[in-house]
Amino acid sequence: MHKLKIFGIFVFVALLVACQQKNHIGRYIADDDTSFPADIISASKKINANPSNPELHYLRGNAFYFLDRFNDAEIDFTTAIKLDSNNALYNYKLGDCILKMDTSNSLRATGHLERAILLKPNYLEAMNTLATLYVARQEYDKAEELLKTLTESPDFSDKAWIMKGIISKEKGDTATAIVIMQRASQVNPSNTDAVGQIASMYLMQNNPLAKDYYKKILAIDPYNYDAYYHLGLIAQREGKITDAEKMYSQVKSIKRDYVFAWYNLAVIYMQQGRLDQAMEQAEQAVIYNPNYSDAWALQGFIYEKKGELGKASMLYKKALGIDPNHIKAKEGLANIE
Repeated sequence: MHKLKIFGIFVFVALLVACQQKNHIGRYIADDDTSFPADIISASKKINANPSNPELHYLRGNAFYFLDRFNDAEIDFTTAIKLDSNNALYNYKLGDCILKMDTSNSLRATGHLERAILLKPNYLEAMNTLATLYVARQEYDKAEELLKTLTESPDFSDKAWIMKGIISKEKGDTATAIVIMQRASQVNPSNTDAVGQIASMYLMQNNPLAKDYYKKILAIDPYNYDAYYHLGLIAQREGKITDAEKMYSQVKSIKRDYVFAWYNLAVIYMQQGRLDQAMEQAEQAVIYNPNYSDAWALQGFIYEKKGELGKASMLYKKALGIDPNHIKAKEGLANIE
């Protein structure tokens, strides 16, 4: 009889919890669910007490967002919008969250960002995110409309000028793009993105000014590994191998998994006949990126140089397994078989 009474209480509690979850709006997280952080539990308690309050769902979604738990945040932002579809902030955050989760779902993100601006016409944060999305989707006319407003805002002006420069670059007008990027750099001298864009365009033109702009980046940010890498690349092209080696080593000291620095050092050592050192660098490259077919092919070439043709063949085939059209691997395999 005692057991039956306990069983009855258990069933009653289970039914009560099930009923609570059934009547709950949005995602249900129990007050005592210790699998979530304390701030999530605190927010959930408030939601459970008042599940029809959209602001509470938004606040918990925002807590998830700042924990980089975007899938969880998306659920709460969606619920907040279901409860209040005319809130510009909720639509902006959901659009931004979707892009953080999956950029391929850009149409859904676009819809929420556009609605946010429709509800709040001068919503600069939403305009900046939407303009960035339009540029990525190559919808340049739509982006330009938003950028007209953003270039006049002190908080977004430099970013807006950079996007305008990117549009000009993508349209093939490099000269205009450089002028616009210089404008962005004048608006915010500490913005390394603008300087980097100028440096990359000069690099593509083999313009010696590229070196000066990469050095400008390092003057702003001494730990910018990308600038060190490109200075190494320029030195390597100029035949200044000692300088290139120093730059690539600097890259690795800042960002150990920057595979191009490892690979380029491997090429340098291989060209100098330092085959064992070249192999060490190439092996590190594939540790950090196992799908880096160039590094596998280079290992094959090094083994070929050493006369170890069996290993060379295996590594060429490894490269071709990743990239069936890898020219160097095909040529190397043809040479030894």
